Amino acid sequence: MRRPVILAEGEIAAPGTLAVDAPVPGAAAVYSHWQDGGATPVELLADTSTAMLVRAAEDEARWLAPFTTVANHHVDADGLLALACACRPDLARRHGPLLIAAAEAGDFTNWTGPTAFRLMVAIHQRMRDQPDGTALACALTDGLDDLITESQQPDAERDAAVAQVEDTITRLQQREGFAITDHGPCWSIAWTRRLGHATDVFGSIYRPDDLPLWALDAVVPRHVFQLTSERTDDGWNHVLEAPRHSWARTVDRPTIVWPDLTLLATDLARQEPEVRWCARPAAGGVAFTGLLSGRGSQMSPEDVLHRSAAYQAAG
Repeated sequence: MRRPVILAEGEIAAPGTLAVDAPVPGAAAVYSHWQDGGATPVELLADTSTAMLVRAAEDEARWLAPFTTVANHHVDADGLLALACACRPDLARRHGPLLIAAAEAGDFTNWTGPTAFRLMVAIHQRMRDQPDGTALACALTDGLDDLITESQQPDAERDAAVAQVEDTITRLQQREGFAITDHGPCWSIAWTRRLGHATDVFGSIYRPDDLPLWALDAVVPRHVFQLTSERTDDGWNHVLEAPRHSWARTVDRPTIVWPDLTLLATDLARQEPEVRWCARPAAGGVAFTGLLSGRGSQMSPEDVLHRSAAYQAAG
């Protein structure tokens, strides 16, 4: 049976290695949804790397048999599930839709339902509890059937995470505590801070959050840009994000061009010199698909959207 390995960034793969979810130097082939993921066979292209490996498992002799080792250089839900599918094609054939849904929840913060979400959280729990990447990948590959079963059992962290998302979905739908405005290609979501808000949730398990991103995904169309605005005692914390799949090379989800908002950030900084307005790449450190951010602003969400519209249109 092929075995998974997590290599250090830049480490050279052994001969006969298949790289999944990310390019790895020296790999014989790469099956990845990263935009710089290499020449993945067109027959396998899908929105997540896990989905690619589920497709590969349908013709194991062609797509997987030539490789003796499967490698990645980072640990997240999609990457670990892709490794498991490559090493255990039987798992991909038995659980394909669930594994793909869990990968979409992990990589794109998509709300794909509580079953897949619980599996994603269970994988994140394993990531927290086992810092050795290769040991984690091997354990998950060998024990994925058991983990799927376990993930649906009562657990304080998983239960709290699901309850928070489902409760927030209801409040978003009812506009309870949230002002949501459809501006066509960009939606505005504003609220007053109570618990705080995490803008980057890779590996998240459970933390109190006014707006868990999976809840937002269930209410706002996935193809639109989003301005999230959190009102605090110091002003507004604004983050303008591209759709959360837009960093990847996708097939079913539309390709999104990221506008350069550097001039907008400069313009806003002139208006509010005491606020650190920034565009990518700095805004990407605030949120993974962040294009613009400003903390403690006195500008309303409507004013920020009005100012940004021309810059977004300019691309």
